[in-house]
Amino acid sequence: MKKIVYGSGLFLLLFALGAGFYASYQFGVSRSPETEAAETAALSGTAGSLDSYALETEAKGAVGYILKAENDRVVVYCADGTTLFEYTDILVSDLPYELQTEIRNGKEISGTAQLYSFLENYSS
Repeated sequence: MKKIVYGSGLFLLLFALGAGFYASYQFGVSRSPETEAAETAALSGTAGSLDSYALETEAKGAVGYILKAENDRVVVYCADGTTLFEYTDILVSDLPYELQTEIRNGKEISGTAQLYSFLENYSS
């Protein structure tokens, strides 16, 4: 009799664990990347407002940024050229000469991925 009780208890325990893992998997799959990125941005404080701007404008299909030089540092502006997006610690003088010229003239970047790629490549 004890074998039946223990066996059915073990079966129910394994069934509950399996159902929990399956529900967790389904919850993870159902979350969209935009929702996840927005939640991550909300948790990161001030950077969250920058990322939320990027998500909103990217959803509208009109993402663009302009890189400018200020005090020998690269500064990122939104596509309008007046709204500040982000200050960087990238020194303009450390960049290749052609890129320095482009940034001093206002280098246009299209897309968040391209912007983050640039920042990743030239940040120390």
